[in-house]
Amino acid sequence: MKRSFLTISCALLVLGGVVQARHNNIAAELPVTSSRTPDEGYPDPDGLKLTDGSYAFASGDMVGFEGEEPITFVVDLGKLQNEITYVALKVMRSDVSSVALPQSFIVAVSEDGVLYEDLGVGTTFLEGEVVDDRIGTLVWLDEEYPGHGRFVRVEVRPGGGRWTMVAELIVGSGPVQAQSRPYVD
Repeated sequence: MKRSFLTISCALLVLGGVVQARHNNIAAELPVTSSRTPDEGYPDPDGLKLTDGSYAFASGDMVGFEGEEPITFVVDLGKLQNEITYVALKVMRSDVSSVALPQSFIVAVSEDGVLYEDLGVGTTFLEGEVVDDRIGTLVWLDEEYPGHGRFVRVEVRPGGGRWTMVAELIVGSGPVQAQSRPYVD
């Protein structure tokens, strides 16, 4: 009996941590549309790969785009959000595979999915310099002037490699947690 209670308590604690961590990501498990069709080797057939919470350094977790044309992602948050303070992209770098990190992204919000207001540009990586064969987190954040809208548009500027590989799109609301803030020298 004691062991079962301990097991259940630990499971609830872990589950609570997962729920709490996902609570700030208001785009979790919502479909994402893309301005370009991903390469057939790195598809996102149901539009959910970028918000499923999985971003391992593996082709199955990536949505891949070949070429230097910008890529625009849009996520419908389902309802108006008053404090969009954080947008991040988990992206791959692999020099040997010609996968470059994006140069930047522009984040915009909309109430109706038609008229968008630019919020800013993501140019900083959470980890500082992203080393080869790793996943980096490109970040935009602004707690002072948060966005307001139902739709979030992220226009990605490829970094000049043959491929851009995106693993996750995160949209945060409210205060930005310390672990989500970019590394500063």
